[in-house]
Amino acid sequence: MLPDRAERRYKMKKPNLKGICAVLLSTAAVFAPASECTRNPFGIVAYAEERSGTVNATNLNVRKGPGTSYSALTRLNKGARVAVLEETQGTDGNRWYKIRYGSTVGYVSSSYIRIGSTATVSDAGFDSQLSSEGFPESYRPMLQELHASYPNWTFKAYKTGLSWNTVISEESKVGRNLVGRENISSWKSTEDGAYDWNNGTWTGFDGSTWVAASREIIEYYMDPRNFLNDSYIFQFMDQSYNESLQSAEGLTEMVKGTFLAGTVSSSGTSSGSSAPGSSSGQATGPAAGPGMAGGGFTDSTVQTSPDAPESESGSQPGGTSGETYVSIIMDAAKESGVNPYIIASMILQEQGAQGQGRSISGTVTGYGGYYNFFNIEAYTSGSMSAVERGLWWASQSGSYGRPWNSVRASIVGGAKWYGENYVKRGQVNLYLKKYNVTSDGTYKHQYMTNALGAAAEGLSLAKIGALKESAAVFTIPVYSDMPSEPRLKPTGDGSPNNKLRGFGIEGFSITPSFVRDTQEYEVSVNSSVSSLKVCAAAIDSSAAIAGAGEIPISDGRNSVSVQVTAENGSVRTYTIKIHRSADGPVYNSAIQPDMNAAASNSSSSKTSSAEGSATGPGMSSASWTTRTSSSSESSSSNKTSTGSSDSSVRVTTGSSSGPAGSGSTSIQPIEQSAANGSPTGTNAVTKGPGEGETKEITGYHAWQVEGPGLGKRN
Repeated sequence: MLPDRAERRYKMKKPNLKGICAVLLSTAAVFAPASECTRNPFGIVAYAEERSGTVNATNLNVRKGPGTSYSALTRLNKGARVAVLEETQGTDGNRWYKIRYGSTVGYVSSSYIRIGSTATVSDAGFDSQLSSEGFPESYRPMLQELHASYPNWTFKAYKTGLSWNTVISEESKVGRNLVGRENISSWKSTEDGAYDWNNGTWTGFDGSTWVAASREIIEYYMDPRNFLNDSYIFQFMDQSYNESLQSAEGLTEMVKGTFLAGTVSSSGTSSGSSAPGSSSGQATGPAAGPGMAGGGFTDSTVQTSPDAPESESGSQPGGTSGETYVSIIMDAAKESGVNPYIIASMILQEQGAQGQGRSISGTVTGYGGYYNFFNIEAYTSGSMSAVERGLWWASQSGSYGRPWNSVRASIVGGAKWYGENYVKRGQVNLYLKKYNVTSDGTYKHQYMTNALGAAAEGLSLAKIGALKESAAVFTIPVYSDMPSEPRLKPTGDGSPNNKLRGFGIEGFSITPSFVRDTQEYEVSVNSSVSSLKVCAAAIDSSAAIAGAGEIPISDGRNSVSVQVTAENGSVRTYTIKIHRSADGPVYNSAIQPDMNAAASNSSSSKTSSAEGSATGPGMSSASWTTRTSSSSESSSSNKTSTGSSDSSVRVTTGSSSGPAGSGSTSIQPIEQSAANGSPTGTNAVTKGPGEGETKEITGYHAWQVEGPGLGKRN
């Protein structure tokens, strides 16, 4: 494909290049091996054989053309495998690759693709094994590539017996899956109860930071085929403890640079040097409740800058002085039967890479000396904040070694709780922990509402080099009636509001009366009427209206359509069927369409939560734009946001104060109103200088198991 400008010049001059091309191509054939590539006069290099490539950036945009001016078709995760078809000079002067991912063909900056050799030769025996295991054809190319690189790995198909469309419909129910408010609009649901069409705001769930996830982003994160690469495959790894596969050395490698690399102190303060971008001092960091401002265990702990110094091991409060977190977690794994790497990744997600979570500070008023590393039972309840509710539960005498009045008691007891309530119930990996498609409590018994949670944890485990050589077992869900190609990550942004607030015909009454969600109407007019004035007004000022105005009509039946195009490109069509007859009504100047009708017939839930602003809490003053929402739980927390290029991560630190919005409507989770949980963690999108890169900082939602007067949840 030629850049637009070059294409115009080419058409204007209209050179006779037929003979020239023949000579050049002939010359190329003489001097270039057929297995390499062929270059035409316009800088396009077409490969004789497809080359295998790996995405080396987070959320890489695949664009319609070679340059950042072209719109994005989708985004690819780090580690995604693509076929590189050709290379060309982009409109920005840089080199771009034309690639194929599934059936999608587009362009990506060459800076973020690591080229391998030609496509992996299929192992017929292994392919037969995959077939007998029950993997669909669309899974096998990615598994073949993984097998070629990691022959010790075993892949098992988890046959859910569930229809893909049914699963997605269930998981798309409002409140069941959430994303951060700061994400692009196509990631956020516009279903009833999730979005207020009147004022264009999303309803906050248990706080202002989280909103309902769209069907499209849920499809993307639930489609296992998007994560069958060596960066994200670990969300399918068995969570059970296996002494031959998991070791203290591997755990040490995983937690390097985080607070879990340190030792426990009983002094009530953290000491020692912090990792780059963190702050030291008393652990008065983010809450365990919704919108926790802690950085969590994100890509920054997986893909660190090669120039960044390694952090010194610090210490944290609440246990036997000098005891390492690694030793405690290894003991917890042995006692609970849970993989120690899973235990560590959960703690880091819940409490932040540097342990900023207030649930482990040991200094919360009324609960001094108590700890809740997994934020179990941490949700807002009456006058109790999420942190207080979780620590109240941790302070009670009872199951899982409570009260948790030490770091060791909390980690070991929390691991036992998780092993009993999830691993032993058949939710054997991170994916099934997040998306419960097992037969036990299907769709209901899910550890978190964050739609990105399983993928984020899977990525964190990729840091453990020993896992690449181990005999790890991966259990990968398979659904019936799956789409033939992997679902793509949505990229649309801007307001989704494509509804009208007023619609009608001047001088005539339409039937039924206008309601913004009704798209088809009728009107009767006299045969003497030759034209009609169609009036339409959009709710959102950024939406474009086409088809309104003076419309000529003819004898018989006529129809007029008005299209409303939202800022994000989504289109809604309103239609009026016109019946023109001798006995129809004539123009009546007293009949005027109500251009504000939508405000009075809305059925959507209202919310006082507003979109986060670019100058909100945690806004970084560095050169990258960082938007991070914090919870009303967090009053003065420090947090770290990350962004990356293809080879490094840059860390900036900001301070937050107060809620991200003015408040929110608290909507309880699906199915059991008494078992209301809270998502924890922050979800931010950070855009760096690299092409199309973003980082999602993800958090968790631990469902309630029991509590005073609230019973138990399945």
